[in-house]
Amino acid sequence: MMKIIDAHMHFSNIASFHDCARHMSGVDYSANGYAAEAGACGIVRSVCMGLTENPPAAFPDAGASTPMLANLSDAPIPGLALCLGINPHTLTNGAIEKMEEFMRGGSRIISGTNAASELSAVTASSAASAVSASSATNTSSAASVSSAATTSSVASTPFASPASSAEKLTSGVFVPYKIVGIKIYAGYYYVDVNDPVYAPAYDFAEKHDLTVAIHSGDTFSERGKLIYSQPLSIDNLAVDRPEMRIVVCHIGAPWIYVGCEIAVKNRNVFIDLSGLHIGSAEYFSTKIKNPLVIDRYKQALAVMDDYDKVLFGTDWPLAPMASYIDFCKDLVPPETYDRVFYENAVRAFKLEELL
Repeated sequence: MMKIIDAHMHFSNIASFHDCARHMSGVDYSANGYAAEAGACGIVRSVCMGLTENPPAAFPDAGASTPMLANLSDAPIPGLALCLGINPHTLTNGAIEKMEEFMRGGSRIISGTNAASELSAVTASSAASAVSASSATNTSSAASVSSAATTSSVASTPFASPASSAEKLTSGVFVPYKIVGIKIYAGYYYVDVNDPVYAPAYDFAEKHDLTVAIHSGDTFSERGKLIYSQPLSIDNLAVDRPEMRIVVCHIGAPWIYVGCEIAVKNRNVFIDLSGLHIGSAEYFSTKIKNPLVIDRYKQALAVMDDYDKVLFGTDWPLAPMASYIDFCKDLVPPETYDRVFYENAVRAFKLEELL
């Protein structure tokens, strides 16, 4: 069986993810579901994009504390690495201090609904002025930020060994996930990726040699604004910070030629194949086989002609892992499988020490 790294998936308690799992993808969106699918598919590591909402269905939640984490399960999940989610409205000095604490190995995570606000408490004192202090151009959006607390969850140091059912976590336990990047939710938050409000997060990523994954293209919420998620703006960021590794998530679809061009032009930019389509195993085995659908991706990637820049990702739970693997195998030449499905993610997220 081919070894696979899923370079883009989710493990957060988000209402729309649960709804998608129940009504569209048909996956078991749980720790057991993840373990069963990953094991059956040969997925040996997954890069999880941190995300939180409070209250339910608030995503994209302007009040979510930075860093946003992965709070679907109270038990450590073997095989996960973490990108800390960044909310520009709560990207305060206190948030950066908490992120630094995680990098030092002080990854204290409070799990469960009885410990809802440790991260909020750390950042609350400066939340009201975060955006305005960092960016004069974003004061209007900062004024609308709520002070709602998020449910705290899982963060990281080295990878966990497999957890038994008896190894449930309680409040204040240190959870071993490796932090490998940060995640910018462009389009979900109405802030351009080049806005100075993000500078502290980018500085943090560069300081710790972390990868910056940026949502690009269509959004999984009608509240998203595509003007902020068009991939072309990522080119400015890549040029201005040439030593910072960037992943253009979802190839920037539907602007896939732009996403591919940014990756081939800039030596520090990758693209991932996650989230191009959402649906069940039946959907991927029938409707998605239409050549008019498949060929546009194949053509864009062929014109790009640099498969060393392409990462596999599922965007789980938005699609079954096995179905999405088969879908992506149709998009790239077989001789590139080892790179696209494994090796490129190792380079992009600096996973060597974890394998």
